[in-house]
Amino acid sequence: QLLAKAGVVDFEHVVIYSSIIRPAANRFTHMMLERIHGKPWKVKHPDLDFLKESYGIMVYEEQVSLAAKVMAGMGYAEAESLRKTMSRDSMQYLIKNWEKKFFQGAKKRCYEDGVIKDVWGMIRSFVGYSFCKPHSASFAMLSFTCAYLKAHFPAEFLAAVISNQGGFYSPFAYLSEARRFGIQILSPDVNRSWMEYRGRENKIRMGFMSIRNLQEKTIKEILDERKVGYFTSLDDFFMRVNPNLSDVMALTNAGCFAALAPELSHQEIAYRAAWYCLGENNENNTDATLSMANGDMGQNAMFHQAPYGKLSKKDRCQLEIESFGFPISEHPLEPY
Repeated sequence: QLLAKAGVVDFEHVVIYSSIIRPAANRFTHMMLERIHGKPWKVKHPDLDFLKESYGIMVYEEQVSLAAKVMAGMGYAEAESLRKTMSRDSMQYLIKNWEKKFFQGAKKRCYEDGVIKDVWGMIRSFVGYSFCKPHSASFAMLSFTCAYLKAHFPAEFLAAVISNQGGFYSPFAYLSEARRFGIQILSPDVNRSWMEYRGRENKIRMGFMSIRNLQEKTIKEILDERKVGYFTSLDDFFMRVNPNLSDVMALTNAGCFAALAPELSHQEIAYRAAWYCLGENNENNTDATLSMANGDMGQNAMFHQAPYGKLSKKDRCQLEIESFGFPISEHPLEPY
């Protein structure tokens, strides 16, 4: 928003913007925008010439130290202590002590009260949250790079962010953002998915990492077998991967077999999986598998009679929430 309002987006300005966005600096942010757009300004005092690079406004921690040294006559160590106190969420009495010391030192050097008050107001805006210039420059470089990738390679960028499990938001938030960019979200597929999310040609293919209750061992076997060749049928998949029933059902609920067996219903895949997984030679046969298979699978509400591609939106969303923790075929509020 600040970039859009400023209209100046060279690297030096991005460094300034990334540092001035502080909880206590709103007033100075508006002041800077006015100056960027042509409002006349000058530094508060000729001794504060180092503020010219940031439109006469303090934005970097180094400027706090310099102002303390120049105006209040503090030594380097003392000015650094002031900077550290302001950059932390320090007790009020500590801030008051520094304020008193700053005012006394500046008055001894014959600075006008108005100048002292204005400069201290800028220093005060650093309380609790601030950047030094190198930190801000590093942050700006990362921001600049991310903005470029998001603008020109949105599917690839958002897929990488989700796969990295980074950022402030959940995968669902990033996928919702992708939809707003017109990117198509594709469900996991045994022949096309990888461990991570992947973006290509304005599409994001969900990775196996998105599927709940799917063992990493099974994912590795799927990816290893794919090096030999794509799976040609469900039977081919079962023979080559040798999964247990719970893994097969996790893959089924996530729609991983929708392209491989589009004609089979969710229930038919479940029965076929149970038949294979209960085979006497299957080493993945466990008590949990037997218990799952011996239950009345036909009566289980999660085993639908229709093929995955023909499920109702409600049923499909139910399966997606079960598999990923969120729906991907539509937004939860879309029906309303």
